[in-house]
Amino acid sequence: MHSVSRARATWATSLILVTSIAFGACGDDDTSGPGADAILGSWQVTSFVQGGVDLVSAGMDLDVILNSGGTYRFEVTNDQLEICEVGVQDCQATGSYSYTATTVTIDDDVPADAVTFAYSISGGDFMTWTGTLNEEAVQIVMQRL
Repeated sequence: MHSVSRARATWATSLILVTSIAFGACGDDDTSGPGADAILGSWQVTSFVQGGVDLVSAGMDLDVILNSGGTYRFEVTNDQLEICEVGVQDCQATGSYSYTATTVTIDDDVPADAVTFAYSISGGDFMTWTGTLNEEAVQIVMQRL
């Protein structure tokens, strides 16, 4: 049970979702993938599967806001990941992110807590992050708000 809490806390603190994303001069100049404008904005997580469990179906709401300055904000309701502090169900978590044409890295600014995901954007309105969090497969599907 403790390792699950630690895994969720690490995700939360680094995504806690999720993302090696730096924009502008700090970003990757590779133009073969989606541009910065494609990833920027507000996204509602419609599915967050970790270890075979969909945390959205379990009642968690999560919005991800990716700002042009390389910062993110997670707006969490009914926290299932321990993104919020222990005992808190609703919160906002912030940090920095960077990205390349194929990956996004979320960093809550705690050393060694950055998490990198492969990402894809479909039709401009859907984004999927896939990767591993504390040795568990993770897939996060979002829809642009």
